Amino acid sequence: MIRKAKYSILILLLTQVILYSQVFESPNAEVKSHAELTINRIQITADYTIVYLRNQNRLMKDAWACVDRNTTIRTSDNKQHLLIRAEGIPICPGLHRFDSLGEILEFALYFPSIDPEKGRIDLVETCDQACFFFRGIILDNRLNQDIRSYDEAYEFYINKDFKAAINVFSGIVQDIPDNPTHIYSFSYYYLILSSHEIGNRKGSLEWFEKLKSSDLPDKNSIVIRIEELKIFDDELKNTCQ
Repeated sequence: MIRKAKYSILILLLTQVILYSQVFESPNAEVKSHAELTINRIQITADYTIVYLRNQNRLMKDAWACVDRNTTIRTSDNKQHLLIRAEGIPICPGLHRFDSLGEILEFALYFPSIDPEKGRIDLVETCDQACFFFRGIILDNRLNQDIRSYDEAYEFYINKDFKAAINVFSGIVQDIPDNPTHIYSFSYYYLILSSHEIGNRKGSLEWFEKLKSSDLPDKNSIVIRIEELKIFDDELKNTCQ
C-alpha cells in the first residue's frame, strides 16, 4: 500500500509538471537584430523559461559567439528577467570560435519562469559589441502557425498560383482569434484579389463582403484599398439599378 501510494504521488507530480510546461515552436518576432540567429522554440516550466536558439556562422574567418551575462527577457508588463545560465554557448568573455563557414551552433538560455499568457516578450542582450535582440516574440502557437501559413500563401500569390493562395488564405480566416494581427485582414485582401485573378468575381465579392462584416480592427484601410482598385464597379452598379 505504501509503495502504491508513493507511485501515485510520483505520477501526480509528473502530470502536474507536464501540464504546466508550455512549448512554443519556432515563434515569430516582430523584429530581430541578426538574420543568422533564430529561435527554435521557447519552453516555459514551473522553474524556467528556456529559449532554444540556433546560430549559423556567415563569416569566413574570425567568427565567434558568446552570450552576455546581462541578457534579459522583458514581458509585456515591462518586467525584466535576468539570464540564469546558458547551455551550449559560453558566457562572455568566454568564446565559442567557429571552425567553418555555415557551421551551426545550437544553445539554450535559461531565465526565471514567466506567465505564458503574456502574449509577447522581448529577448535582449546588453553588451559591448554585436549584441542581439528579438522584440515582440509571439507566445501563441495558433498565431505563429497562421503567420507561417500567411507567408506560404503570399509566396503562392506572388508566383501567380492563385488557387493555392486561396486554399491557404481561406484556412487562415476560417477561425480568427480574439486578438488578431494584420495578417487576417491582409488574408482577406489577397483572397479578394486572387479570386478576381482567376475570374471568380462572385467569390471575390463574397470575400469582400465578409471582410466588411468582420470585426478586424484594421479592416477599413483594406476596404479602402479594394475600393480604390475599382474591381467591383460593375457589380455595385448592377446592385444599385
